[in-house]
Amino acid sequence: MNIGVILKERGDWTANALMRNIRKRGANAFPIDMSEISAEISSQHGDKRTVTALLNEDRLSVNFDAFIVRDIGGIYEGGTEGAAFRYDLLRILSEQKLMMNTPNAIQIAADKFMSMRIFADASLPVPRTVVTKSVEVALDAIRRFGGAAVAKPIFGYQGKGVEKICVCTSEVSEAAEMSEAAEMSEAAEVSEAERRIKRIIAARGVIYLQEFIRNPMKRDIRVFVVDGEAVAAIYRVRHAGISDEVASNLSVGGMPVKCDITSEMGEIAVKAAEVIGADFAGVDLIESTDNLYLLEINGTPSARGIKIACGIDVTERIVEMLIRRLKQ
Repeated sequence: MNIGVILKERGDWTANALMRNIRKRGANAFPIDMSEISAEISSQHGDKRTVTALLNEDRLSVNFDAFIVRDIGGIYEGGTEGAAFRYDLLRILSEQKLMMNTPNAIQIAADKFMSMRIFADASLPVPRTVVTKSVEVALDAIRRFGGAAVAKPIFGYQGKGVEKICVCTSEVSEAAEMSEAAEMSEAAEVSEAERRIKRIIAARGVIYLQEFIRNPMKRDIRVFVVDGEAVAAIYRVRHAGISDEVASNLSVGGMPVKCDITSEMGEIAVKAAEVIGADFAGVDLIESTDNLYLLEINGTPSARGIKIACGIDVTERIVEMLIRRLKQ
């Protein structure tokens, strides 16, 4: 049995754990670097395929039985065309053999706007979210959100490009019967917010704004789902050295701490993975003072934080699921 692990970095902990567990079960594991794959389009192929994915030379002779997608890189790596090409290559490979996760699930998970819409349609608890290219609409949304919102790239990852934007609300201004100095301070805050909104729109074409959920514990939750089960969870805690109020990702210095999964956490996480069609996923939640919200989902999640905090290697479960389905 030959299983390809599609990856971005050869030294990635999760990719190496997947390959180790594949080999423990008597199968052959092959790393496949997306940057080393080419494709040829032709009407001359004898097998009637018009597109052939060309793997790097040492993989050409391998007859793969399945693929596990660990990471294909973000939109910042190789630009829009590079990202689109990588997704196309996944689809070509998935047409030939079993692939986990499917390209469709990975693409929906990567698209924050589309995944949020699907979650809302499924009655999952999501923060209010606005996407616009209008500065006025963006400012109005931030005010309606209580004066604070989180701006995120729609196709972002690892907490990159995430920032909190604030403006004073009219309710706060009227209640305070503002002095001239306070009015000047509010005007300056609006001006700064407007400048940042314009900068983001100029760079991305639109701005994606999500209601800022106040979390006094300075943490969010990552639940790892495999095959319809919430296997383990961690708190991602911002330590004192992180000044950013919205970034808890381990890639920017967040600390993983074991989280006991409540029934509510498990139900939300499992349903989120189910509605986008993911076989496994990292589901990000956040607690407010009185509610639990679904922030986003990752279709190519790292398993390292779960291993560090919980002592659980979730890649074992992923490999078990894959081999079980191959044998069915």
